[in-house]
Amino acid sequence: MCIFMWKDEAGQHMTESALASAVTVASRDLAQLQHQIDKARGVLRDLQRDVEAAGSQLDATAAAQLLEANEQLTLAALRAQSEAESAVQESAFRELTVERRLEAQSLSEENRQIQETGRLKSQFLANMSHELRTPLNAVIGLGELLESGAIPPGSPKQLEFLGHITASGRLLLDLVDEVLDLTQVEAGKLDFYPEPVNLTQAVEEVIEVHRGAVSRHRLSIDVEVEPGLCDLVLDPKRLRQVLSNYLSNAIKFTPAGGRISVRAFADADESLRVEVEDTGIGIAPAELRRLFIEFQQLDNSNTRTHQGAGLGLALTRLLVEAQGGSVGVRSTPGVGSVFHFVLKRHGFAGVSATGSQMPIHSPALAHSRQAASTGVAVSPRTNQLLAALPAVEWRRWLPQLESVEMPLGQVLYEPGGRVAHVYFPTTAIVSLLHVMEDGAAAEIAVVGNEGVVGISLFMGGASTPSRAMVRSAGQGFRLSARAIKAEFQHAPVAQLLLRYTQALITQMAQTAACNRHHSLDKQLCRWLLLSIDRMNGCELVMTQELIANMLGVRREGVTHSASKLQEAGLIRYSRGRISIIDRVGLEKRTCECYAVVKREYDRLLPA
Repeated sequence: MCIFMWKDEAGQHMTESALASAVTVASRDLAQLQHQIDKARGVLRDLQRDVEAAGSQLDATAAAQLLEANEQLTLAALRAQSEAESAVQESAFRELTVERRLEAQSLSEENRQIQETGRLKSQFLANMSHELRTPLNAVIGLGELLESGAIPPGSPKQLEFLGHITASGRLLLDLVDEVLDLTQVEAGKLDFYPEPVNLTQAVEEVIEVHRGAVSRHRLSIDVEVEPGLCDLVLDPKRLRQVLSNYLSNAIKFTPAGGRISVRAFADADESLRVEVEDTGIGIAPAELRRLFIEFQQLDNSNTRTHQGAGLGLALTRLLVEAQGGSVGVRSTPGVGSVFHFVLKRHGFAGVSATGSQMPIHSPALAHSRQAASTGVAVSPRTNQLLAALPAVEWRRWLPQLESVEMPLGQVLYEPGGRVAHVYFPTTAIVSLLHVMEDGAAAEIAVVGNEGVVGISLFMGGASTPSRAMVRSAGQGFRLSARAIKAEFQHAPVAQLLLRYTQALITQMAQTAACNRHHSLDKQLCRWLLLSIDRMNGCELVMTQELIANMLGVRREGVTHSASKLQEAGLIRYSRGRISIIDRVGLEKRTCECYAVVKREYDRLLPA
């Protein structure tokens, strides 16, 4: 972390925070001096009026001395005012310099990351070229050999060569399919076709596909599926594809004689968790972060012994996240690895009781491709309130939900204005603002993928005294006023929305208390934590000026607080982007208000 320093008149080094403190003290002293001067000038004006009233009772010399003293005091006041203004300007200039230097530092880091991405893409293309040429050379070479007639028709050698050609063709087809799927899911153009799924059968089918590789490597496979997992509604093709990617990865990196275990069981919140464990070579902790990322392989050397273009795990992550799920891994070098994925057991509700299919458009998670800037679609179930709806309610809601873009600065409703829709943000963040008569505004609550904007519609009011404005661009879904009023008559919906309203009121009350009693540093920490809790990922697109407006404070104060958090290694700020680096450290630095709000949301709403 770079700390910028200056020297004072005595040649002593001063850090940015020390300089700011010194300027603050000097400004306060000058302000006090100015107050005393103004008070003295008032006394002199009173004396001057007395002199003028006295007229001839005061001689000319005394009057001249009094006038001279008044002039000297006036000059002193002007000098003091000039010095105060210069100190404030110098502080502002140095603060701006610090911000520009920090931005330059972060811009340099961004350039380095761009160069690294370019290098990885070039490396990926080189690997792809190798993976394509190897099976193609086998097909062409063996085909030419068979065509020449050197191999007798029907001989064992001919059958062996034909088997190699078939295997190479399938390898090429799998590789092309992976590339196409990867590009489609990233572009949000991959459709899912959910239907009731027999999980045990799906696992057995995947294992059967890999039976030959399992035998060649002399591996053993254990399967354990929890009884009762018979009500799954998923895309069976994509489920088998994810399972196959995990299983082929385990087979590839498990030495001969090893063991692979496939386990499936019910997880929290009506979710399915599938684990694939192996006794393979394991992965070093430093390498874990490179898994599930496109263009990267743990072994990129020319002498690597394992085939593959490095797309399988990246595609697995995108397929699972596109359905609102998550992936993960834990590993110990020399012992083995456990890869897992978690999906909602009823991840898609567009399926009838008879099992007829309804195509669901592929969503891609915001933290994968920054949906706010690219426009990639997301699933309505990314919003936690929509995800918490029971299956019966969800099937009724789905046709009524309208997908909407929520650009930065969009006003969803004004104080006293008509509220036409309720909004369920998925990747956007919305601020609820109290607007004063002079136009000044301050944030009273923040809503993201945990909630809904427009509670006045189902609480019985047609309007609200607050303003709702998008402060982090993204996507969401909306429901008409008529629809939400009708849905509120259903008990499960009403209970869910009322619990959310209670949690939102807690946030409003705690925000008011925090702004009154806690320092700006603590307010900023609370604000950052509440914001990232309501979105996917740990990066906010937000200028310091906008943050200042939300908190109702001066921009300079936010700049100073943000610089301290960056120096402490808690955040990284650059060009309107704030990345949370150390969430635990941020939680330790904030006030109790964040924990109060979080506990209430966790208590009242499904996780």
